[in-house]
Amino acid sequence: QVLIFVQLLIVMRQTPEATTTLDHLPHWIGRSPPSRADAEVGPTLQVDGLRHTRLSRGALEETMVIGAACSQVFTGRNLHKVLQPAHQYQATQLESLARAGPAAPFTIHTSAGVPEHLGGFLQALKDHLPWEHTDDWLASLQMEGATAVWAGIDLLFQLRGAEGAPARNFVAVAARSYHGPKTTSLGFPALPRWPGAPRTEGAVAYPVEESSWYEWLEKEGDRVGVMIVEPQWGSSAAGRPWDPAVLQRIVRAAKRRGISVLADEIMCGLGRHGQGTLFLSKAWGLDVDGVTFGKAIGAGVYPISGVALRRGATCFREKRLSLPQSHTYAGASVLALLTATAVLREVPHWLGHVAQAGELCREWFARYAELPGVESNGQGLLWGCLWVHEDRAVNSKAAAAFRGACSEYKVWPYFVPVGGFVLSPQLDVDLSELEEALSRLEQAVKVASRVLAAAAGSSL
Repeated sequence: QVLIFVQLLIVMRQTPEATTTLDHLPHWIGRSPPSRADAEVGPTLQVDGLRHTRLSRGALEETMVIGAACSQVFTGRNLHKVLQPAHQYQATQLESLARAGPAAPFTIHTSAGVPEHLGGFLQALKDHLPWEHTDDWLASLQMEGATAVWAGIDLLFQLRGAEGAPARNFVAVAARSYHGPKTTSLGFPALPRWPGAPRTEGAVAYPVEESSWYEWLEKEGDRVGVMIVEPQWGSSAAGRPWDPAVLQRIVRAAKRRGISVLADEIMCGLGRHGQGTLFLSKAWGLDVDGVTFGKAIGAGVYPISGVALRRGATCFREKRLSLPQSHTYAGASVLALLTATAVLREVPHWLGHVAQAGELCREWFARYAELPGVESNGQGLLWGCLWVHEDRAVNSKAAAAFRGACSEYKVWPYFVPVGGFVLSPQLDVDLSELEEALSRLEQAVKVASRVLAAAAGSSL
């Protein structure tokens, strides 16, 4: 305990910026409302595996963070390994700049060219695409998940038009889905783009039950051009994976109806799903037309995401088609490309470890599911629980109790708005550390379950 206290004092001395940040939290709005210096979650000062040292309610605490929305893949030496190429490149160019000499660029404005390291990234990506025997694949790079999905939709609709497909202008999304902020992105239920704004049209929700889905297809199929599927849901369904056979049939039926299919693997991809490949679409043999990737491909350090299409390179080149869904620096960062290339090369070495960690999670989440009012879902290193009382007010009460218990037991998953949580630790997570976090998490789940059980008139 004394050693930990001394370490924390050292951390505090090294980060005087933390005090300044606390002073200015009342002027910052983001995922949470503006807060005071005694906010529940303040500046994070140090990270060691799952253990985060941060300020909470004005005091130092160490908590085990097991959420963070799939944005990180590695820790410690492995994180150092994938960041090292970008670090070395940056150090070399900084030395050149210090000598007032010419230096290779850190970024290239998209109107001026492309980074020389783009080719190395695309080669590394090609080795993991979910399609075999295709030389016509196409990729676009973006900066975060939502725009990667938009790029995929844009590209597929352009390709359909160029190939003379029927003019179907609607996009289909699952009745419970999340593809980015619901004010500006696809997903259901959607929110107005600003308070009081008219709802944007163009998206239609499909049911996730197979029998109902075929009925939906008969009714809506002729106006849908592109359908988005999440082979394994993220926050919208707390890590729930589709039944592979069901999803295969649905994708085939959509394709027969002339609908293009985009797999959104922002959350479950890059091996997190635990099925032994980078993309779940490949592991399950899904006949999709495009697949998104993001967040973790930049190691949680550099903003980069993207989408790959099975075909389209020849068509877009010959017809001189481009992508309106782009940004000043989309795919322009050398540091992001170097890191993403290193991640693509390193992740395959950890696929077996992810599967092993997934089995450990399966055992613990089976225990959680035995508690009243708790439903568990997941595979690999993407798991979650939902509070399933029929009264939403009760689920909200359970969610508040759960969050308080997580604070007490020093464990921090990703809290989902529907009532529940998602677990998504780094792919190289230490198994003993993961089990400690799962044990702490069980205590917090029991607190939520007591609230649910009491409302249902039962007891533990």
